[in-house]
Amino acid sequence: MLKKIVSIKNVGRFKSCSAAGDVEFRRATLIYAPNGRGKTTFCDICRSLKSGVPDAVVGRATLGAGVPPSVEFLLESGVVRFRDGGWSGTVPELEIFDSRFIYDNVYAGECVEHEQRRNLYDVIIGEKGVTLRRSVDALDDEFRKAGQAVNEKELAVRAFIPGGLSVDKFVALERDPAVDSMIEAKGKEVAALDRAAELTAKSTLSNVALPAFPVGLDAVLAKTFEDVSGAAEAAVRAHMSQHMQRPNESWLAEGNRLVRGNACPFCAQSIADNSLVALFRAHFSGKYERLKTEIEQWTNRLRNYADQSAVLSLERAVHENARALAEWQEYISVAKAPELDVLSVHKALSTLREAGLALLEVKARSPLDPLALGEEFNAARHAVQEAAVLVTAYNSTVDLVNGVIIAKKEDTKAGNLMKAKRELEELQAIKARQQDAAQTAVEEFRTAQENRARADLKKQAAKSSLEQYSRDVFQRYQSRLNKLLENFGATFQIEKAREHYPGGKPSSTYCLVIGGEEVELGDTNTPLDRPSFKNTLSAGDKSALALAFFLAQLAESVDLSRKVVVLDDPFTSQDASRQTCTQQEIRRLAGSAAQVIVLSHDRRFLKRVWDGIDGGVSKTLQFSNFGDTTVTEWDIETVQDEYVATYTTLWLYCNRSEGDPQLVVRTIRPLLEGYLRMKLPREFPENKWLGDYVKQICEADPHSPVAQAKPLIPELEDSRTMPNDITIRQARTCRTNR
Repeated sequence: MLKKIVSIKNVGRFKSCSAAGDVEFRRATLIYAPNGRGKTTFCDICRSLKSGVPDAVVGRATLGAGVPPSVEFLLESGVVRFRDGGWSGTVPELEIFDSRFIYDNVYAGECVEHEQRRNLYDVIIGEKGVTLRRSVDALDDEFRKAGQAVNEKELAVRAFIPGGLSVDKFVALERDPAVDSMIEAKGKEVAALDRAAELTAKSTLSNVALPAFPVGLDAVLAKTFEDVSGAAEAAVRAHMSQHMQRPNESWLAEGNRLVRGNACPFCAQSIADNSLVALFRAHFSGKYERLKTEIEQWTNRLRNYADQSAVLSLERAVHENARALAEWQEYISVAKAPELDVLSVHKALSTLREAGLALLEVKARSPLDPLALGEEFNAARHAVQEAAVLVTAYNSTVDLVNGVIIAKKEDTKAGNLMKAKRELEELQAIKARQQDAAQTAVEEFRTAQENRARADLKKQAAKSSLEQYSRDVFQRYQSRLNKLLENFGATFQIEKAREHYPGGKPSSTYCLVIGGEEVELGDTNTPLDRPSFKNTLSAGDKSALALAFFLAQLAESVDLSRKVVVLDDPFTSQDASRQTCTQQEIRRLAGSAAQVIVLSHDRRFLKRVWDGIDGGVSKTLQFSNFGDTTVTEWDIETVQDEYVATYTTLWLYCNRSEGDPQLVVRTIRPLLEGYLRMKLPREFPENKWLGDYVKQICEADPHSPVAQAKPLIPELEDSRTMPNDITIRQARTCRTNR
């Protein structure tokens, strides 16, 4: 707990500030300071005292003083001093809310940038979370350094590796006492194959072939039997004509095969004396069944003709030939490259297959009817014959190209150069691996890998603990934050507050919910035509959000009773309602924190805070200007509420003839505005004036509370529109009458 500012010298406005009078701080200390009198400087001193980092104090050295800054504070635990660029102790329990807190942790200018999200993460997770985060950061640094060590040791190993062998393979190599003689023999082999192996490894082109169409389809289609009786055939035809929409002998034949004994297989009635069944039996003889079987076999054979696998095989062969020729063209020249339109060939084959299947389908329905191939089939067969001519021409070109390739291979008398080179490199690596220096480098590399693996395990375990802790804290924090925003009368809430890890480092993120719609935070680069933090929140909203973040952090703290909370003008851009809420929150803090110090340029704000705090634990001071900023006592009881002060000015003029009429007249309109706001604060907001209120009263619904002021409209209108000299005369008349 801070007890007294003993002295501040050569820090900003505090040129030679020392304690004078009863200026000892208490549990709730309210400090009035006009702008430019040292509030920001005091907060920076406190921030430096919290962390022990001297920069904020050194950077605020009084310009032109020529003497280094010094500070001496009296704490409950004793005196702490800033001398010679450093503190004699720190106060980590300090928590400071000011423009620097907002800039560092909530938003900069109009936007929320990456740095604010990173810093806010530490604000939310609190001291325990920061300890976990620092542990993760330390382990991350340890893992990174271990990785750098692995890279360094790997480079040392690579220095011994000949050729393109990988580090892992080099490390795994075993000793071979005969390696020198093996290297000599393999070197001679590589020299012999230096030119030959390159071309021998390349393949020649392949011929392609069309699938052969089965022979004998026309004979099957033409088959019929002369020994089928005319009566049986006529009976079958008549029966199909009478009972079938489309004649289908196959169906009748199948039914005939199902008959067992003299009972119908469908209705079980006797067919012993049925003449029609006898004719069916005569018609569908054994020859008939064999023909049906032959038709089915042909159908299956045609279905497999030129199927997808055959076409894909043809396509693959043509593509592979094109690839092989492209590789060979670096070494040979050909007059013409083989070309084949695979799509047109595929179409011709498919058309022929479908034409044959269509004929077999007709034949299967009426097996005894002879059937010719027909024009459609012959046309399809002709198209396949033309495709075969194209394939023959393609293969002829392939043969010509292969002749050139084979001649080239014969010229080079190739071997397997690449394999021999790899074998030579591996032998050279085995010899290098057997060196003592290489052995040492390998052992150090393996040790570095083991250290990195251990560091990674520790880092992942710590990160898992931090993530679990962060999830729990963020959930509670969001709930507290939204409750505070609700108290501030904010029209937005915070959702999806959570941690995330851009670049591997922990950070925070959240989104705004306005009118049920989610709005992303965005950043400086977010276009203005897209809703984001910078164009959906007013200055008052942003101020309330920043203070809510700070207060939620304190509420989450497990040791709030030990905290010393410093607030510098915490009501920036707030209207009266939000200021009232801020005052209430400060009073709550004064009852739970070890100490609350509030600095403000607004005396009335401090007075309203004071009015709700037990006088026994509170103290009011001021930073006053007597040559430089000094700390003195301040009688807060002399501060009047604006409405009371205005009323008093007018009352004294009317009742005691005290006051300047020109000044008095200026109090009338603010007094009327304040009176209306006091009576109906929800209906008459702070940010509007008398003219707005008059219009609001005139247009009010009869059932509205505002409508009760309608009888006052004439007088309000007079006060709003009269020139100052008439209003002054009215005031004087009022005074005379009294």
